[in-house]
Parts: sequence; structure tokens; C-alpha cells
Amino acid sequence: MLLWLMRTAVPVVVGIVLLASPGAAQPDCIGIPEIEKRIEACSRYLERLPSDPTTLVAVYRALGADHSALRRYGEALRYFDGALQIDLGNANVLIGRGDVYFAWSEKAAQVPLDSPDPKVNQATYHHTMFLRQQAVTDYRRAADLGSADARERLKQLGAYRD
Repeated sequence: MLLWLMRTAVPVVVGIVLLASPGAAQPDCIGIPEIEKRIEACSRYLERLPSDPTTLVAVYRALGADHSALRRYGEALRYFDGALQIDLGNANVLIGRGDVYFAWSEKAAQVPLDSPDPKVNQATYHHTMFLRQQAVTDYRRAADLGSADARERLKQLGAYRD
């Protein structure tokens, strides 16, 4: 009986442990080169609700980066926020979200402040500065987690402090 149990139960338990370990399931959508196809594949992948948090963070991060590349900043932030809800201490996700805020602030800074209504100009300026400050906040949080990339971004923005 013991021999039978070792032959049947041990391989099943080992298989379950291997399947449940972090990183066991690699998202099949990340390797697709075309952005639109990757977004569609990753969105379908999320519908299957993988249980591995590492995989979920990777898919959310990939979706955020892809939407950011297409200048869909609101969608990108939604996916980066989803990744941070799972893993708040992920420096790469914080840098990714900071990059989205910074890119959005750069786009907002290109809007001319020539409205006849000074309140519109002021609102545009404050929106740009808010986005830039959000980027700096995320970069600082990532730098506090030990990210050299985040420290470099802060230095480039003139916001680095020891």
C-alpha cells in the first residue's frame, strides 16, 4: 500500500506544487511583436483569470506599456494601477506608471497657453504640473525600493535627492 501511495500521490503533489509556484505560468501574450495584437491577446488572457500574481502583474504591466506606446494614457494608467493593486512594491511597475505620467505631462505641455480665458491657461498649466509631480512621486517610490533606473529618471528631471 505504501509503495502504491508513493507512486501515485507524490507525482500529483509535486505537479500541483510546480503549477502553483510563482512564474510557473508564462503569459502567452507578451511575446507577440505587434502592439494591437498583443493588447488583444493579453486582454483575452486576463479573461481566463490566472491565479499567479506574478503572471498577472506581468500582463498588466505589458498592457500598460502597450497602451502608453499608443498614447492611450488613461488606459495605460488603469493597467499599471491594476498591477500595483497586486504588488505595490514592484519598482518596475512604478517606473512604468511614472513614465506614463511623464509622457502625458509632455503631451499636455505642448498645448499652447494662448486662450483668451486665463482660467483655461491656468488649468492647463496645473494639469501639466500635476502629471509631472505624479511621475516624480512614482520614480521616488521606485528609487526608495532600490531602483537605479528610477534614480536616473529623477536626475534627468532634476528631482533627485539623496
